[in-house]
Amino acid sequence: NRTYMTSFNSDNNFKTTLLIPSYNSELKYYFFVEDKFQRLYKSPSVAELYPYKVTIGIDTVKPILSLSLVDYYFEKVDSIHFNATASDNIGIEKVYAEYRVNDATTKYVELISGNNDVYRADLSAKPLSLKGGDTIHYRIIAVDKSSRHNTSYFPATGYASTGIEAIGSTLER
Repeated sequence: NRTYMTSFNSDNNFKTTLLIPSYNSELKYYFFVEDKFQRLYKSPSVAELYPYKVTIGIDTVKPILSLSLVDYYFEKVDSIHFNATASDNIGIEKVYAEYRVNDATTKYVELISGNNDVYRADLSAKPLSLKGGDTIHYRIIAVDKSSRHNTSYFPATGYASTGIEAIGSTLER
């Protein structure tokens, strides 16, 4: 179906009204204009193959989440680094790490947004009193900006683990 847009005030601002066929449906569309030389311009340029599209309905898309895993830290480390990449079709509300040392109480730290969907937190290691043989168990959680607060976890189930190496044990090898 073609729907024509009009500029009511002749100010190059065009409007139209579209009927939405049903809730939870996908609308595909593109724009075209013909100039006085009968040249046709389209946006996107290959509109029939790759039109713009929007889903009408409740957002059910969970964030896409990945994480840079660390195999181990030495017991004298200054900081524990959490680096994750998180993206979503309507935006990320927050990203945080859920972590614990061995079987201690679970704690949380929010990751701060940087460039290119990268989120980072640097956790001071001193209050954790890390010793060789300890293990940090953690997972990253991303929540989107939708009213449903769609949530993703990395790893998808369980926790990732990073071992703490004693400095003495590395010298003995």
